[in-house]
Amino acid sequence: MAQLLIFFLMFSTLSSAKISGIIIDQKTSRPISDVEITISKTKIGTTSNAEGLFEISNNKREKLILIFNHIAYETKYHPINRIDTSLVIKLKETLLQMDDIVVTSMRSGYLLRDVPVSTEVIGKKEIQSSGAVTINDLLSQRSGVSSSVNVDGGSIFNLLGLDSRYILILKNGQPITGRFNNRVDLNHISVNRIKKIEITKGPGSALYGTDAMGGIINIITDDTNERKTINLNYRATSFGSNLEEISKEPVNDIYSSSIVVPINNFKIYNDVTYQNFSKGQQFEYIKSDYIKKINTNTDINWSNSNIHLLIIGINPEESKLPELAKNIGVEKNIHWAGIQDDGWKLLNIVDVYIQPSRREAIGLAIMEAIALELPVVAYNVGGIPEIVDDMVTGILVEPENPSALAKAIVKLIENPDLMKE
Repeated sequence: MAQLLIFFLMFSTLSSAKISGIIIDQKTSRPISDVEITISKTKIGTTSNAEGLFEISNNKREKLILIFNHIAYETKYHPINRIDTSLVIKLKETLLQMDDIVVTSMRSGYLLRDVPVSTEVIGKKEIQSSGAVTINDLLSQRSGVSSSVNVDGGSIFNLLGLDSRYILILKNGQPITGRFNNRVDLNHISVNRIKKIEITKGPGSALYGTDAMGGIINIITDDTNERKTINLNYRATSFGSNLEEISKEPVNDIYSSSIVVPINNFKIYNDVTYQNFSKGQQFEYIKSDYIKKINTNTDINWSNSNIHLLIIGINPEESKLPELAKNIGVEKNIHWAGIQDDGWKLLNIVDVYIQPSRREAIGLAIMEAIALELPVVAYNVGGIPEIVDDMVTGILVEPENPSALAKAIVKLIENPDLMKE
């Protein structure tokens, strides 16, 4: 069932000299925080908040140029009129090599410099430039890691001299099942959709048991793609030293493909790796003339985007909020009820009542929501704490903190019975 949220917005008349908007990533459309915004040739400036929103004052009447600066994005110059409250600024990301990378294979968040065990992180840029097709290919390029072919055709790798059967392989922090000969064959796992790989070079048995005596390899996938995508990789290997020998020598082939198909609230990921080995130096000692290996990995992710927002108290024809909603792609999930004298009647069709008032004396609308047993999310201002019992009839959050407000809303959406416990 669609979930409806309701806003009763209390606001005062804003100065005619306010410029506001939202800053988003050009590729992902996600909001960007901590962007420095300044008016050219002045000392007036501000920064974007956690939701990418900003507001800046302007007392001049002529046309202005806003400058947007962020350490991870290209600087952008944007000419504007004196008054504009619906800016949508898209910034292009630039490559930034950071020293600190959050490591999760310790079962808690650590910066790379603070990890107590020797740890190496292979980032996405390095994975793409390595030319590797499988995880085994990638790890073979790292110091302290060696690999060979087992008699069953699978790969064996050693980490600092310890066999792979003593090394725990994780995917997004969870152990990979489906071992053969007590090992996970990393030659079956494609590097497609891999965000990064964390290699903990040291015993982790205190956290994960005896499977992690030799170390931990945590494979982090990138599941943020929202578009239909197909990636294909192919590599051929021959041990001939010239064209004549290459034409006579067996050729070993590796095909790898990755398909992402978003369907409504579902995202389907399918990875296929096909390896075709003819007799050659790579596995001649296992006395096999031909090896063919096919591996498939399919993930289905579901996310609840059937959440709708009902806004009461604003005339959409006189506001630029509908245009802002359209620019960020959420206009289909927002409904405008306009100014209502008896807005309480709409409370029967909603699941959560939200009132982010900056100032509130009594909060009559909140009392009506509580009377109908609706969970309330509101700022902890004015007389609201006298009405809302925090974590009993609703959630109170710090004023002027939209990030905390959003987290409280998500908490109630994901746990609809939270206020009933």
